[in-house]
Amino acid sequence: MNHFDTNFQYYIMFEVLEVSWPDFSNEMKVAKDLDDILAAHEKYLHSIVKLSIRMGLRSCCSYLRHLFVQDLFVFR
Repeated sequence: MNHFDTNFQYYIMFEVLEVSWPDFSNEMKVAKDLDDILAAHEKYLHSIVKLSIRMGLRSCCSYLRHLFVQDLFVFR
């Protein structure tokens, strides 16, 4: 399970946050007021959640399926 946690944390950090950061940073540079900043932040958070859930759950399910199948053969 520690392996899963480590890989999932890596995935979130480098495949979700780093991918979404440049868009957020660019929107912050062109923001004219607090409303623009809040809108950019909301869009950034939505992007993170969308990427995390979409890809994270898919990765999570495939990894858990792999562990389950592996355990079935190991414990027989």
